[in-house]
Amino acid sequence: ERPARRCPDPPWAAWGEPLPLPGRARELLAEFLGVSLHGSPPVPEADVVLPPSALPLAALHAFADAAGAEHVRRDRTARLGAASGMSTPDLLRRRAGQVTAPDAVITPGDHEEVLAVLAAAAEHGVAIVPAGGGTSVTGGVAPLRGRFAAAAALDLRRLDRLTGLDDVSLTATLEAGLRGPEVEELLGRHGLTLGHLPQSFEHA
Repeated sequence: ERPARRCPDPPWAAWGEPLPLPGRARELLAEFLGVSLHGSPPVPEADVVLPPSALPLAALHAFADAAGAEHVRRDRTARLGAASGMSTPDLLRRRAGQVTAPDAVITPGDHEEVLAVLAAAAEHGVAIVPAGGGTSVTGGVAPLRGRFAAAAALDLRRLDRLTGLDDVSLTATLEAGLRGPEVEELLGRHGLTLGHLPQSFEHA
């Protein structure tokens, strides 16, 4: 089973625009830290400088064979969308316009395509970083190229099926690309609920 709708991607501001501290709270914070607080407006998404994709042409063709050419993206929007998680350091770097984006975003549609993408990555020396809802707070989203020629995000959003349900043991088997509201929709068709509502529920 698949959900009837897709959840929206997180906005560039990640959790949303921060609420300003009341004036007195800002004063107390500045006094406690011994610093002078001043405004630092965020860099708009359109102004972020992104280097060209370093994905080798041979790797691009191999990924296209594995997942379909329409599911291998190197455009700015796709790369920025997979550039960081939502930890405090991630948010501060994003606010300053300093992001480390993958060279491509690949969106396989099933288990076999995932295997084919990973095989192609191994053959062409491309680092792979799995990408879900972008809510990581552990730094696990940023690509580490190291000895690799390039890095690509393995976007799991097309893996969006409820593949098994045991209503006796209350065990559901869900693919990795489903987000919280979609899981609730699928389980709700069977009179069930996930019952887990973290702060990242909408996007995780």
